[in-house]
Amino acid sequence: MSQPLVTVIMPVADAQEHLPTACKHLAAIDYPHLEYLLIDDCSQDNSRELLDDWVATREDARVITLPKRGGVAAAREAGIKAAQGEFVWMLDCDDRWEPGILRLALDMVDDRPIDLICFRALVHEVQGPSRTMEGVDAPVLFSRSDTALAVLEGTIRGYLWNKIFRTSVLKEHSDYQRTSSQSDFLLLLSSLGLIRSTLMIPDTGYHYVQRSGSISFTDTRQVDNTAYCADQALSILPPLISDQDTARQQEAFLVWFYLLPCSVTPVHQQWPQEITMDFHKRLLPQMTVRRILATAKTGHPTVAAHALLIRMLSPIRAYPALYRLFLDLRKP
Repeated sequence: MSQPLVTVIMPVADAQEHLPTACKHLAAIDYPHLEYLLIDDCSQDNSRELLDDWVATREDARVITLPKRGGVAAAREAGIKAAQGEFVWMLDCDDRWEPGILRLALDMVDDRPIDLICFRALVHEVQGPSRTMEGVDAPVLFSRSDTALAVLEGTIRGYLWNKIFRTSVLKEHSDYQRTSSQSDFLLLLSSLGLIRSTLMIPDTGYHYVQRSGSISFTDTRQVDNTAYCADQALSILPPLISDQDTARQQEAFLVWFYLLPCSVTPVHQQWPQEITMDFHKRLLPQMTVRRILATAKTGHPTVAAHALLIRMLSPIRAYPALYRLFLDLRKP
């Protein structure tokens, strides 16, 4: 059974408080053939010194420093371009991962033309309990068409940290779009046309720790980026899906990927009430009963129920208060 070289890419930007733990977890990865690329995004704290100290103790690791601060997408792009491994795994330095997931996943690839491996992740929220992200009940192999459909239906999400890519796919793909959020999803979307097959496994391999300072948690530009990604997805995905009418899935996608998250974000981030209400007025006309029903019928009944509540409660300004009460009740 082959054990190909895997490049582990970890962007770092002013992360000195997380690096001792991150480096400990990197060293614990149980896989024999690794290349560590630690991408320093022009850190202003002690991150570079900590990285240099760790790399000095290893022959399989090196630090790449960006010429100017470019954000996580630019850091990952630099790592992909420098990667020498047959596969790439991209981590965030403030998260955690299971040490045995690489060996487990790649032992299942063998010599098959698998270009993407997806495993489950646990999301540890700031408010509320942990929840499982993605995954299947048993290992399954998806064709390119199946993979595109899985993205459209939400079985596969845009996060990169619970995915292992064949490096040649990412190197051949050159359209790296740098947005303040959702760059992960755009990278996945643009690589789908090159992916021959995808292996989905039920094992949990990653722990995403949501923090109040994360881009995906506080940056209001996420709303505009999500709208852009929705347009891109509905342009790219349907042509890749063979012999199937995906009209219902496309209607549902707009709800679970775009309309619901962008309705919740202003409330979750506690935007001023008037701005939140104005935002809802823009989105609610698109959150039609037909789309909500399509969402319920395509495997997202909870999302559909939430969307229906927003549609009913937002016009009377009751939704924000009830949502925040719900968050308070979920706190451990």
